[in-house]
Amino acid sequence: MTQTRDKMTNKEIRIIVLLLLVLTIFKSSYGIPVPHGMDGHIYDLDGITLARNVDFSVTDVNTGEFIQSKTYQNGMYSVSLDGDNGNTIIIKAWTKYHENSRTVTLEGVMRNVDLLLNLSRHEFAPIINSSPIKNAKEDELYYYDADAFDENEDVLTYSLLVAPNGMKINNTNGLVEWVPLDEQAGENNVTIQISDNFFNVTQSFVISVQWVNDAPLIISEPITEAFVSEWYYYQVNATDEENLILNYSLTKSPNNMQINKNGLIKWNPNKNHIGNNEVIVKVMDNSSYSMQKFNITVYAKLNGKKDISSGGGGGYVAYNLPDNETKEQDKEDKEKNIIKTIKITMKEGSVFEISLMSEKEIKLKINELSEMPEKVKGIEKRVYNYIEIKPDEESDKIQEAEIKFKVEKNWLTENKAEKNEIILNRYSDNQWQELETSQYKSDEKYEYYSAKSPGFSYFAISLKKIIEPDEFDLTGPKEQFIISGTIYKNRLRKQIDETEIRVTNLATNDIFETNTGAGGNSGTYYVIINGKKGDNILIEAMSKGIYQNTTIILNGDMKGINFILNDKGLSAITGYSLADIGINKMEVSMFIGLAIIFILFFHCFISRRSHKNQKAKKSPKKRKIKKRMNSKRKK
Repeated sequence: MTQTRDKMTNKEIRIIVLLLLVLTIFKSSYGIPVPHGMDGHIYDLDGITLARNVDFSVTDVNTGEFIQSKTYQNGMYSVSLDGDNGNTIIIKAWTKYHENSRTVTLEGVMRNVDLLLNLSRHEFAPIINSSPIKNAKEDELYYYDADAFDENEDVLTYSLLVAPNGMKINNTNGLVEWVPLDEQAGENNVTIQISDNFFNVTQSFVISVQWVNDAPLIISEPITEAFVSEWYYYQVNATDEENLILNYSLTKSPNNMQINKNGLIKWNPNKNHIGNNEVIVKVMDNSSYSMQKFNITVYAKLNGKKDISSGGGGGYVAYNLPDNETKEQDKEDKEKNIIKTIKITMKEGSVFEISLMSEKEIKLKINELSEMPEKVKGIEKRVYNYIEIKPDEESDKIQEAEIKFKVEKNWLTENKAEKNEIILNRYSDNQWQELETSQYKSDEKYEYYSAKSPGFSYFAISLKKIIEPDEFDLTGPKEQFIISGTIYKNRLRKQIDETEIRVTNLATNDIFETNTGAGGNSGTYYVIINGKKGDNILIEAMSKGIYQNTTIILNGDMKGINFILNDKGLSAITGYSLADIGINKMEVSMFIGLAIIFILFFHCFISRRSHKNQKAKKSPKKRKIKKRMNSKRKK
């Protein structure tokens, strides 16, 4: 019986050891992995123009973790990774036309892992996608809405290269309008040009104008007064666009009034005509006509001397007034062109002196730019800076210009470049052109250069090549703080899965982005951020496309910083009683395991005590039996 109880005890001990092993595995499976951090900037090939709002992705080749987003307005990206040191990480960025990637080895929190991306685009010519209207009618409005598509979404400008008189086009929307005249009947050639400032495309077509017989136009004014027994004359004058023979007639007239074939009206009124007399004259070509209606007032007799003008041959007279203005001829006393040498100096900036030769004094406006100008093609070189030089006169009046500039030696060292690798580039005819550049002196801080330019526009001081970034900064753990917790919805009833989280140190502007779901728990977040105690930390969580936010004060590693997220905002749950769910599960599992171990130990203890008590109760009987056996042997 004792041997059996001993075997049971050994079995129980083995069970306890097995439970401890399972508990250890369970604990490790629910531990939250500490993520690594990585950030950097994405630049154009010039190394200074920021790639704003472009797509990027970060892939951990070893774990398969994949993060995709867009860069901020400062060209920065920031991600957290759950992999281990030594994992291979691929950072990739792309646009519609170009892409680039960089491969690094994961080492803790990695800062300034920068990447270059060609932000220039393939230039596509506009495509005309409208068909012209090729028929028109004389004296009627013709319109055609020319339309084009531009792959690059450039602003398009419309113009007429060939067009009949009177035709117009709206230079922004391409609407063509025209009222054809009589002499424009027949075929009319039209050529429309559409430009995106890089390409010019044309559309040529012929408009056939239908001839319309226009009605004659009466241009004379009638005589409206007459006297009894005095001859009345009115010469009706009319024109016809087609120069057809005109026929004159009276549709309505008083008695005795006549009109001849040339339009002369003749009439001798009598006393019966005193008062108003209505007259309607009709002038007709071979198919159309015009009419003139008027009244003639007849008086009984002349009151004094009254002159009745017959107009032009009766009612209309045209005068050719003499031109009394005399034009003086300009004296050809032009001054000879005198070429002047002008020197302009600047106290600040990279460009410090400009010398030029011009016929007259010229003022220059000089702007130094931190990024590539808009609507300028990218330059595939590492750029020191951009400069805009604008004269107040046309550049063609400048004979020659010498531009002197300086470059910091530290910049050359940072880019591992020699002083003879600097070049000045000028933007002209939609492309960058290298200018002849020479280095002529040095001091402790700068290298000095000179270049000659045929004119002014945008300039770029650059190296002769692209410099790919190959360095980054590793941030020590003393500068990092962990902030973790859980995002809940509706009073801790539900965790919010895959919520976008953005944590910003307002003192340093460091930004860290991640999603809830750290450690396999749907609402848990975990970020690492640089700063110091006392910094204000802005925490933002996405809800229905809008970031809700709140702020906390950084006081070291902060775990169990939990929030409730809803449409009204992001509310912090005070205290640390609610740690993230991964840690809670671990603590619960440890508690359960320890409780099982305690129960088993207690069970073993009770079993062993019970066994001893039973043994103690049975021992007197054994002694009595033994005495009886001994007494029998003596007998």
